[in-house]
Amino acid sequence: MFSITYSTLSLKDGNTQFYNDLVRTTDEIVFEANASLKGYVDRYRQFIQDRNIEKLRGSNEYLLELIMLGVFWRSNETHVNRTPLVAAKALRWLYMVRKNSPLLKPLADKVRGVLISPLLFHHSKQPLNLNIRSFKRLLVWLDATGEYSEETKRLKAWLEFAKSMKESDFRLFIEKVSGFSDFFMKRCAQNLGAYTTNVERFVSKATYRYKGREDYALVNRKEVEYHLNMVGAEILNRELRSDFVKAKQKIVLLPTCMRLDANNQCKAIGTGLDRKCIGCDLNCNVGKVFKSLSPFNIDIYLIPHSSNFSKFLQRWKDNNDVALVGVACVLNLLMGGYEMIGLNIASQCIYLDHCGCKKHWDAKGVATSINIPQLHNILNLSNVKGEMVGKGIQNHLA
Repeated sequence: MFSITYSTLSLKDGNTQFYNDLVRTTDEIVFEANASLKGYVDRYRQFIQDRNIEKLRGSNEYLLELIMLGVFWRSNETHVNRTPLVAAKALRWLYMVRKNSPLLKPLADKVRGVLISPLLFHHSKQPLNLNIRSFKRLLVWLDATGEYSEETKRLKAWLEFAKSMKESDFRLFIEKVSGFSDFFMKRCAQNLGAYTTNVERFVSKATYRYKGREDYALVNRKEVEYHLNMVGAEILNRELRSDFVKAKQKIVLLPTCMRLDANNQCKAIGTGLDRKCIGCDLNCNVGKVFKSLSPFNIDIYLIPHSSNFSKFLQRWKDNNDVALVGVACVLNLLMGGYEMIGLNIASQCIYLDHCGCKKHWDAKGVATSINIPQLHNILNLSNVKGEMVGKGIQNHLA
């Protein structure tokens, strides 16, 4: 079983057990979250409706946002307390420069790499005070890392809701949310910890090895944030399932780190951000997916790095006839899912079996993979296969 930080694979049954454990864990988390936090979700939905902030989404999506808030508060509060606001805002500004200016991106990355570790990752023994000011500071810190841009968009609306509370009510609110994160951490550690056994070891080395690099905040994310993205992506998949099923055309987006040879041999066609797999090598993990989907007229695109993902998605914005399956490392799943929601694109997410790209995780690069039967389940191909076999064309499915 290969693992740099996490792996959904097991020696006994591939990653079937992972998906079973994830479903069970998500069921438990959602049940307990509803029992503990649903009152706040109901009040928040009314707050949104009264102020016409957005079209109401499912209650479990809002529960997920509260779980995120609790996890981020608990896992990052010691850093937030020691980070000067002016430093965090400067790093946020540099992040926007790298995102919006390809010409200045190399310089912005270099400067951010020098500053991120000393400015954002000081430890403090003091927890955050349970007040609105600390909530604001947390969001500024999260924005400064560049790793939570989509998550903070949603939490900023919760900040506005929190501002409508009395100070004593807010304290009770954040105590409840923060307290639930303790249950979340313990239950996920019990049920999903077997799949994230190397995270702590990797982070202990990355703390020193990645100093001076722009991706310092990414590689130093804690084990609980892997579990948050696992459970969070499962919750979003459930909430978005009906719209996904309704769409006529399905498209699968695979990261380039799945390629057999990420440097020279890939023959995917297209230019710029458009790279469509043609199945040039069926030993390639992308080629294997291509072969498995070729009877079903489902296109496979190789997606660019996450910094260009929003631009890549624009062509499908507000198109109800198209639905996407996004494949990514665990730590990128929530951000990618939220980007597709923001563009009104029907979607589902699936996890890479493990990370391995040389940009962040391995100097040489390790080809990543996915569970193809799980992809077929998401695409609801089991019924289609039965129909095809019944028509005598089972040779396509070998």
